[in-house]
Amino acid sequence: MKWLRAMSPDAKDAEPRGSFHMDNIFMGRGSDRLTTAWVPFEDVPIDLGGLVALQGSSSLPGFKRLRETYGSIDVDRCDIKGAGPGGDPLALASLDPAARWVTGDFNAGDVVLFTMHTLHGGIRNETAQQLRLSADLRFQPARERRDERWIGHPPLMHERSRGLSLHKQPPLTCPFPAPSTPSVI
Repeated sequence: MKWLRAMSPDAKDAEPRGSFHMDNIFMGRGSDRLTTAWVPFEDVPIDLGGLVALQGSSSLPGFKRLRETYGSIDVDRCDIKGAGPGGDPLALASLDPAARWVTGDFNAGDVVLFTMHTLHGGIRNETAQQLRLSADLRFQPARERRDERWIGHPPLMHERSRGLSLHKQPPLTCPFPAPSTPSVI
């Protein structure tokens, strides 16, 4: 699975205007060992809008409830009224005292690896006119179950966005009440 990302200075889905998220909610029907690789195609200083991740969010005890609630949903089966558990980085980091937000200047070809339960997001591109070019790549053991939405030519992708349904039954119930505005769960 691969996505090319071109983040313009006016992108609406970058932090702090967007929301941090875990990839599992978008592609959690396959292997539990899916790994994301974020790769910039050019040098990405902070003002060009790189990646930020909450170190420890995939494993620290303070994030257990967040991983078991928000991190276990499927956006195509549960309308969560937004993509993430909240946009307040301080509130999210306060869930565990060992957690810390990490980012930096990236060089072309750097590779950042993280799990499907790592809270992360894109930093807003603060340049006047430059696009930030990067790719999101997903890897998993070849013999493990694959998320059917992201396989094939062309892949099905998210059912809601394409007006399709893979399921004859009604959508699944969310494992928790969906907030009307993003907040820390």
